Amino acid sequence: MLYKIFWQRSKWIILFASLVIFASFAFSSLSIVYNWQDSRNFYQSEAFKKDFDSYPKNYVKDENKYRASKHPAAIRQKYSDRQLMVHSKNSPLYTTQTQIFNDSPSNVFYFQTNVQLGQAERVVLFLLLGFAVFFLDLKLHFNQFLFGLGIKHSKIFWQKVLFYTGILFIVTLLSNYCALGIIGANIPDKYLDFTCTQFLYSGFSCTMSYLFIFIIGLLFGVGLGNLFFAPLSLVPLLFYFVFYQEKLSYLKEEWFDTWQLLPSFYGSHPMLIVFMILASLSLLVLGCYSFNRTSLENSSEFLLVKKLRLPIFLLMIASSVYLGVGTSFLTLKTWQDLKVFIGITLFCTVIATIFVYFQTMLKWWQRYRENKW
Repeated sequence: MLYKIFWQRSKWIILFASLVIFASFAFSSLSIVYNWQDSRNFYQSEAFKKDFDSYPKNYVKDENKYRASKHPAAIRQKYSDRQLMVHSKNSPLYTTQTQIFNDSPSNVFYFQTNVQLGQAERVVLFLLLGFAVFFLDLKLHFNQFLFGLGIKHSKIFWQKVLFYTGILFIVTLLSNYCALGIIGANIPDKYLDFTCTQFLYSGFSCTMSYLFIFIIGLLFGVGLGNLFFAPLSLVPLLFYFVFYQEKLSYLKEEWFDTWQLLPSFYGSHPMLIVFMILASLSLLVLGCYSFNRTSLENSSEFLLVKKLRLPIFLLMIASSVYLGVGTSFLTLKTWQDLKVFIGITLFCTVIATIFVYFQTMLKWWQRYRENKW
């Protein structure tokens, strides 16, 4: 019964979101194809030949060997083939972003295209979709109708999660495979070759990454209630995501740097997929705990569960300080750095206090004024 209710309530939103997701992946794949075709046209042009002959040191290690060669065209062709190579069957199932750029310079344009076109928009989209699943129902008083059905809160939560997560997983997975199919159909096998395992694994890895982002947004939507501060809290989360992406290559566990948000033929490390699954389950358990203790009376609070206020408050301070210190490159070895660190900590504490305890402080102030007068 609940699945039917969810479908009747949100079928047009589901269809529209599915179309946007599919179009986003298709747009990225078509952009890759067009970039590759432009590169091929350049390497086949007279301008490339003229520049190669005039400045061979920009293309080959031994300039004198090239000038003395009787087959310069073959050397140019070998160079252009290497630059146009996108993927081969011998490539690993997963690789770090650092290795992609250091070990496979021919793939640089391929991955840069993905990063610039669609990735950031998709992250925002999946985060907002997850956030909206519970937050909109709370604000539009649909929860009041669901609670009136006499069904346990936990059952409502898990069936809603399964319904929307299942649909999103299928749509994203199919969009990934369609995007990979578009790339594979438009780039010759000479430059793009892959196995069935590489194809299936890369699409699944990318889908799991976006599903993880969706569940993070879902936790925010089920745990937050204030109409202003709840959506605003997604902004620092996006900044934190960008910062975390930049720091992946510095982590001791290199498998973190294999995180795939791109429709590529590389997947994520199996350890990372296991981590995302376990983390998602943990977030969902926390979300269920919050949903079971949600009451309609405190639906305007920033945090709907009072017991979670202090842990979230401390987590916001710790993560914000980490983000602030990391982006300002502090060494904490000088008094000047320590003063900046203290300033960042105080600022983050004030911001976290406003987010978490603003309404509580407002009520205290109102009671104080009433007692005073």
